[in-house]
Amino acid sequence: METERFFYISVILCLFCIFQVRGQDDDPCKGVVCPRGQMCVPYMDSGKSYTTCECPQDCPEESEPVCSFYHREFNNRCEMHKYACAHDLTMKVMNQGNCPTDNLHVCSDQFLLQFPTRYLEWIMIAREHSIDPTTSLDFNARADGLTEDERNEILSWEFEYIDRDKNNVLDTAEIQDVFNDVLGYEPCLYGFLKSCDLNEKEGIEKREWDFCFPKTGTAFETRK
Repeated sequence: METERFFYISVILCLFCIFQVRGQDDDPCKGVVCPRGQMCVPYMDSGKSYTTCECPQDCPEESEPVCSFYHREFNNRCEMHKYACAHDLTMKVMNQGNCPTDNLHVCSDQFLLQFPTRYLEWIMIAREHSIDPTTSLDFNARADGLTEDERNEILSWEFEYIDRDKNNVLDTAEIQDVFNDVLGYEPCLYGFLKSCDLNEKEGIEKREWDFCFPKTGTAFETRK
């Protein structure tokens, strides 16, 4: 009987340890996708756990440098999100610590702030030309006047064009094809597409693709 008692106690203690570890690893923000620089913030309400996406207002002063995929360095992760939120950008950490000195995809601040809108305008021009190849390419076209429906149609057209296997995810090989075509003369594209994969799963899903581009209206202020 004493042996059985110790056996059951051991089982209970083992299960208790497992649940403790699970509780420690249970991150409510895991898998949460927050758009354009916002950070996932967990909170409790009536004993239940919830999450919300917010732009950080104040960041800690301690130095824990991070390097974004745009090859821009920040004092800590919070500062990166604060910068991205202020400029309506999607930005992601490439590595902890300082940025490597041999990175070939450096995107300057001036081009970084304009790139999401410029990319949307490129897609808009390409789509119009594909609809009517007889029209000349209008490189002065601007996305400022797009409606939300027009914006969504343009982004869907480009997504479907890149998504060759039609699985609704831009996978690594498909993204690499875009890099091969454009990266040589547009270094900001590297940071843009790398930052679009927000949920840490391989590839860019449609919702992530949409989050990466500016919305209509106030989203185009950086071009004015």
